[in-house]
Amino acid sequence: MAIPMRSSLALPLLLTAALAFTGCKRPVLSNIAGEIEGQWIPVSGFSNGEPAPPSLYRMTFEFKGGRMLVNGGAPGSSYTIDATRDPAWLDIDNSAKQAGIIKIIDGQLHLCTGNRGDRPSDFKTKPNTDQTYLVLKPKK
Repeated sequence: MAIPMRSSLALPLLLTAALAFTGCKRPVLSNIAGEIEGQWIPVSGFSNGEPAPPSLYRMTFEFKGGRMLVNGGAPGSSYTIDATRDPAWLDIDNSAKQAGIIKIIDGQLHLCTGNRGDRPSDFKTKPNTDQTYLVLKPKK
C-alpha cells in the first residue's frame, strides 16, 4: 500500500518540531583539527606523574596538514583526529603508536598521550603509565 506524499512528510516535520520544542540539539562537531594547525610551545608538562625535564621548554610542536613535527624535524609523524569524541582523540603514527586526547581550553592546547595505543581518559599522568600531558600555547 502506497503512503500518500503528505503523510510521508508529516512524520519528519513532527519529529523536527518536537526536537526543537524540547531543546534537543544536533551534536556540533569540533573543528579542533583546524584549530591546532600551526606551531605550539610548552607552557607545562608532566610525564609518568612527574614534571617534564627543562629540555621540554625548548621544543616546538607543529601540526600541519595531518603531520606533527617536533622542532621542525621532517618528515614528522602523521596524525588523525576523531572530533566526534569529547575530548577529541588524537592518534599519532610514530614508533610509539601514541594514542591521546586533546582539547583547547582558553586558547591553550591540552594534549595527553599514552604509548602503544594506551589512550588516557583524563588530562593527567600517573607513575609507571608511559603517559605524557602537555599544555601548549601558540608560538608567536
